[in-house]
Amino acid sequence: MGVLLRLTGVAQYTLITEPPLAAYSKSVSQLRKRFRHIEEDLSRMYRDVCSDPEMRCQATAIRGFGRSVWKYRCRSRDQKRGQSGGFRVLCYIEDNAIYPLVVWAKVERSGQPADAEIKALVESLTEMLE
Repeated sequence: MGVLLRLTGVAQYTLITEPPLAAYSKSVSQLRKRFRHIEEDLSRMYRDVCSDPEMRCQATAIRGFGRSVWKYRCRSRDQKRGQSGGFRVLCYIEDNAIYPLVVWAKVERSGQPADAEIKALVESLTEMLE
């Protein structure tokens, strides 16, 4: 397994995006059509998250997943609404590694995925990691 993006400096955690989870790749590809700066926006957010995943980007632990699944807010330069109207990103955190699960634009989907969908994403990821 390779690391597509390893953030350095004060990072305590490593962002693992390779191999990408299908849901994450698909969501970024779809959003890239409307938000051309999404990759730079996400990269900036991941840099912050890697330094302190529980305190940055208005981190919220998702209930029912033992503090291993977190939701983050990400600014969008294309939407110009700050974090409140930007992107939402779900990540799985284990052993100082951060794995992006899915990303969506707040303007398109106001709530997070259902618990069953999140569970399926986590199961897909853990199967890939085995």
